[in-house]
Amino acid sequence: MKMISQIYEVQSPQEAAEMADLGVDHIGSVVLDKKFFLKDQDLKATVAEVKSQNRKSSVIPLFSDFEDIMKVIDFLEPDIIHFCESLVHETEYKEKKTTEFFFELQSKLKSRNKSLKIMRSIPLASENSSLEEKEFLRMKFDFFISAFSDVSNFFLTDTFFTEGNDKQPVPGFVGITGKLCDLCGAKFLVDKSKIPVILAGGLSPENVFDAAVKVMPYGLDSCSNTNMNDESGKSVRFKKDPMKVKKFIEEIKRAEKHLNG
Repeated sequence: MKMISQIYEVQSPQEAAEMADLGVDHIGSVVLDKKFFLKDQDLKATVAEVKSQNRKSSVIPLFSDFEDIMKVIDFLEPDIIHFCESLVHETEYKEKKTTEFFFELQSKLKSRNKSLKIMRSIPLASENSSLEEKEFLRMKFDFFISAFSDVSNFFLTDTFFTEGNDKQPVPGFVGITGKLCDLCGAKFLVDKSKIPVILAGGLSPENVFDAAVKVMPYGLDSCSNTNMNDESGKSVRFKKDPMKVKKFIEEIKRAEKHLNG
């Protein structure tokens, strides 16, 4: 069994080259602002560097209008466009930003760009959340699978908070919580989905082996827990820690060896 590795928040060509040298398969970047990304030559060079290294580039835009997404695709030319809106509470979005809106968006992108791959995040509760919260999100699997399987090439699990004092780092979007997702729910999604599932949500060099063996996904993704830490121990956005990434890759390979007997 082969499982791909995916590392996010790589925003410079130098870091992209370093990630490729460490053996990362999918290298991801984030487009933060639709007004200024066309001037971001570093981001363009980052995606180009990923592709020159024969790795797959993945890009998350934090906006969702079709014309703006097309500009991202035309300017950056990524292999994968990744949508990570939570879609748990559709009142989070402005008018028309419903599941139907995002289905239509992905459908138009697929028909316009035959070679482009699309990744859709699927929200899961955290591993330490209540059974009620886990069940609330697991009950939405059939809906998400039905809505997005035909207009996505990959699903990606990620952690989403629906209760308590925890807040999403980026309101309305799944991810970058640093908290391990509901692994039983992730395994259920892997078994049920007809498209490949990448496991994300709080994965780190310390827990990725156990998660890989338990869930057996197509791939494993890390963002927050392979970033550098500041003096207080908090993850620093958009700055990778090469030693953590190296260990993360090693643990995936160890899990592959374990699963392959």
